[in-house]
Parts: sequence; C-alpha cells; structure tokens
Amino acid sequence: YIGILGNPTLQNVKYFNVGIIDSAGTIGLDSEIWLDELRLVKVKKDPGMAMRAKARIEIADIAIIDADIIRQDGNFHRIEEKSGGGVTSQNFNLNTTFHLDKLVPQKLGLKIPVKYTYSNKDSYTKYQGSTDILVDENNVPDSVRKKSVSNKYNFSVKKTSKSNNPFIKHTLDKLSFSGDATFSNSSDATYLSSETETYRYTVGYSLSLPESWFSFKPFGWVGANSFMKNMKDFKFAFFPSSYTTGLTTNKNQTLSMSRKGNYTKSQLFNVSRTLSTSINQIPKILSSTYNLTLESNMYKTKVDLDSLPGQDSIVVIDSYEKDFSDLAMFDFGELSSLKSKTTNSLKLHFSNSGRMISLLILRIVGLVIYQVANHQIA
Repeated sequence: YIGILGNPTLQNVKYFNVGIIDSAGTIGLDSEIWLDELRLVKVKKDPGMAMRAKARIEIADIAIIDADIIRQDGNFHRIEEKSGGGVTSQNFNLNTTFHLDKLVPQKLGLKIPVKYTYSNKDSYTKYQGSTDILVDENNVPDSVRKKSVSNKYNFSVKKTSKSNNPFIKHTLDKLSFSGDATFSNSSDATYLSSETETYRYTVGYSLSLPESWFSFKPFGWVGANSFMKNMKDFKFAFFPSSYTTGLTTNKNQTLSMSRKGNYTKSQLFNVSRTLSTSINQIPKILSSTYNLTLESNMYKTKVDLDSLPGQDSIVVIDSYEKDFSDLAMFDFGELSSLKSKTTNSLKLHFSNSGRMISLLILRIVGLVIYQVANHQIA
C-alpha cells in the first residue's frame, strides 16, 4: 500500500535516517536486509497554458463596453522566468461608460459620464500549502482558493459651458459633483466571507473674480516721458481673486466571517474639507498660496475605564454615528485633523522695469530688517 503520510515536501528534506527495530526481541537473529537508494531522476515538465480574450463595443458616442477574460495555469511562465508561479487564475473584467450628456439638450452644456465596472477573480495554488500534495482541480479545497467579486459605479456631473446669467455663471457653472460606490465580496483560506461597501462623494466649487477688483496701479500717475514710464501699467494686488473649495466624504463598512466562526464588523465615515487660494501681489515677482484641510470623523467609538478607590471599574462608552443627512445641517462630526500651509514665492528679474521693481523691493525689505533690528536693540 502506498499513501501520503503527514505533509511531505522535498524542499524541506535535509537527511534520511534508516533503522531496524526488532520488536519481538529475537535472540541470535541472522538475516540480510537490502535498502534501495532514493533519488530524483527527472524534472517534472508539465506544459503551461495562458489565454486571453478581449472584446469592445462602441455605440456611437453614447456608450463604450470593454470586456476581457484572462486564464493562466500554475505551470505557465514567460521566457525570462525559470518556472511557473504555481497559481492557476482566471480573471474576468467588464468596463462600461455611458455619456448621459448626449441624451440631454446640448445647450445645457453638461458633461455626465456614468461608469460601471465588474470584476471577478478566482485563483488557487497547484499544491496544498507548502507540501508536495497536488490539488485536485475537480475538487479544490477552500484552504488554497481565493475568490473576489466587485461591482463599482461611478458618475460625475459638471457644467462645461458658460452662462450669460451672472447668478448661474458664479454658482452652477463653478460647481462639480462626482461619486462612486463599490460593493465587493471575497473569500480565502482565513475568511469564509468578507463583504465591503464603500461610498465616496466629492463636491467642488471654484470661483474666479476679476483681478481688477483687488488690484491697483501705484505708478499710474507716471507720465509718458518719465524714466519710469515702463512701470505705468504695473499692478499690485492686495486681495486674492480666485478660490477653490471642496468637500469629500468616504464611508466604508466591512463585515467578515472567519472560517472559525468569528464575526467582525469595521466601519468608518470620514469627511474632508479643503480650501485653497492664491494671490499675485506683484505679478511675475511675488506670489502666495494658502491651503487649508479639515478632517472629521462621523463615526466615533471611545471606551474608557472610570474607577474610584475601593470600587469596581466602570466602562464608559462614548459613541455616535452620523449620516449624510447630518451634513445638510452642517454637522461634520468630530474634528480629527487641521492642516494649513502658506507658501510665498519671490522671483527677481534684472531687466528693464523688472530691475527697478526688484531694487525697490530689496530696499523695502532692507528697511524692514533695519527697523526690526533697531527695535530689538532699543
């Protein structure tokens, strides 16, 4: 009878021990034993195979559908590789894009792409774990198999044309909205099932006002025959004229069941608010940018141990869960992070009027340093 005992693997064999035990305790045993040698005489060369099929369908300029399937067995390897990876896999992907803006009046100037992505992945190893036991392809055990299925929906709405109405021009024309939702389910050697739902939405607004509202010409009085005539149209800005702000939400929930029967649940809901602006105080010479980021938690679970001398500990749980409806009431949960950054840039040009402006700025900076130094000495 020939069978498999334990978890054999030739990679871990270091030496062989051979012995004889006379369990009957025979006295004066006179016998002869032959032991055949054990060696590897051939390299196993199983053929490998890989295949790929791809299709694409275009429906005018309204929709595009792409699909592909890839299958590769554990023995397949490329020319630059010595052996296969030992994993048989099959992946199927489907990508679709629909341009809904083609179905609405063109005068609205909207861009509304909607995308759907489907992914199905299945793989298993050639051997069971680290052993030399081949996996039965007709009955693949869960301990060596990985599966995952994912469905993702994505959309965005943006206005590309400019309106003549001043109210719409500075509101709807400057707004953008996008979002995606992902639903996935996977299993492997550790988890019987792991279901994940992810929702992500982003709202952006960009405002650009005429620079003439927040700038002036300090040398506008210079005459045409003055040696400073090249500086007559030079502008100084005293307030930013462009602003960009955004709100991004990220909601995620994962439900997992292990093969040992343990159930776990994890969830998060984060909100990120951003604001950025820039100003060119002196065009081509001095500019500044400012960025502000606020991170908030919409889910909170906090456990504290509150104990008094001579008394048992008391568990105090502080938790709350907020939803998208709370955002409409400007409730962003608990602020977890605040980051702000200001960047100033100074460029000096030594040509024509730029030379005069640069020298003027250096003189002003020198006067400021001089006054500060005198104040400290005093």
